[in-house]
Amino acid sequence: MDKMSVQMVFVFLAVAVSFTEVTAIGNSVNYTWPCMCLEKVAEDLYNPVEYITFKRDNSVLVLIAEQKGTARAWLKDMERDTLFMNITDRVHTSEAQGEERGLLSVVLHPLYNESSSGRVFVYYVASESGHSHFAYVSEFHATDDVVDPSTEQRLLRVKQPSDTANGGQLLFGDDGYLYIFLGAGAGHDDDQAGNAQNPTSFLGKALRIDVNARGFERGDSGSGLLYEVPGSNPFYDRSLYRPEIFALGFRNPWRCSVDSASRGGSGDIYCGDVGSDQFEEINKIRRGRNYGWNLKEGNVCFHSNKCDDLEDEREPIFTYPYDHDSSKGSAVVGGHVYRGKAFPDLYGGFIYGDAVTGKTFSLKENIDGRYNSTEWSLCPKNMCPCNAREVKKAYLLAFGLDVTAEVMLLMSSQFSALEPEGTLFRVIAPTGTTKNPVTCGTCGLMSSTVLPLLLTIVVFLLNYHEYQGEA
Repeated sequence: MDKMSVQMVFVFLAVAVSFTEVTAIGNSVNYTWPCMCLEKVAEDLYNPVEYITFKRDNSVLVLIAEQKGTARAWLKDMERDTLFMNITDRVHTSEAQGEERGLLSVVLHPLYNESSSGRVFVYYVASESGHSHFAYVSEFHATDDVVDPSTEQRLLRVKQPSDTANGGQLLFGDDGYLYIFLGAGAGHDDDQAGNAQNPTSFLGKALRIDVNARGFERGDSGSGLLYEVPGSNPFYDRSLYRPEIFALGFRNPWRCSVDSASRGGSGDIYCGDVGSDQFEEINKIRRGRNYGWNLKEGNVCFHSNKCDDLEDEREPIFTYPYDHDSSKGSAVVGGHVYRGKAFPDLYGGFIYGDAVTGKTFSLKENIDGRYNSTEWSLCPKNMCPCNAREVKKAYLLAFGLDVTAEVMLLMSSQFSALEPEGTLFRVIAPTGTTKNPVTCGTCGLMSSTVLPLLLTIVVFLLNYHEYQGEA
């Protein structure tokens, strides 16, 4: 090999190194507006409605609940899934677009790992006698991360007046109690029965119960319950109210979450409440407060002249208009208060979205106590890492948080519980800018794969050249 050839190799390497340095500089530049990149984590899901992470000593259990009645589990790097739960034989779903029944929520007891039979709580809708529908809150037990369906114990059974507006969120608050969010079963008559304002009905309510104790139902019968009602519940001593009620006046709370103190949060619970035909709303849940439905929707009266009758009213922290052509939004999806590190500009904001448009937003409180909403849209592809350039699906179903408190999106190309069109995305921060884009392909691998190989080849050639000269 002559001296000219060796010089050409060095020129090539100098260009490669320069290119690698430019790419690295682009990766270190902060983005200038909140935008996201998406990495596909799992696909072929049946309307994924909940994403759960559960920490262990040496691993993390990841669960995805599917509306058709199953939940899938991953134990390592989302490489291989197992069937965590299958109750398809008892949930009610259909092929209809926009189906709102089925398996709607799964939550693990905070001490799930503490016994050989982990406690799992489930909210689902089933049919009885082929016509009537009931919402069930049940407890199951899992062994080696597999739920035994025969262990079901029903904590609540609530008749649903329609096949829509079922609510369906379970969560454990920082206080250790189980919170249950039921829809009013509004249907097409907009809850004319007034279920959400009826203190003797569970419909349209947030309930709070203690699943670590057992109590007795109020009344002469004194029948046993599989839970105890906390004495600190706001209506515990009021005879006209079900004592389980924590707050009331909801239409269809879809996806609620706690801003847990374990992540540096306030402990507050937030909910998205799907409206009828005027407003979508986001609520911060407060003990004993009334959120208005069906007398109000958002901050205005809803076909009613009785708005002044509301006691202990709590208005939404944010509303946006229902859009009849669905171009701007018509079904709110509640999310999580952001406590991650990848998007510092969003820290402390409530991440939410709209099911119909698939758009996502960050809601932040101003100094004056009002909230501003900013769309959190996709970044241009050339600002994203090469493995995070996915495009959103049409419909947003739910949000999740991974073990580092970063955001996950559960989306689908159809609103069908019986079609495997769902996808789980991980939200990743951009690593480039418009001025310093991220380049993918062979050149993009220069710093990690090709460059070390070329250096090895050059060293070999130089040694070989010297050997030939000595020969």
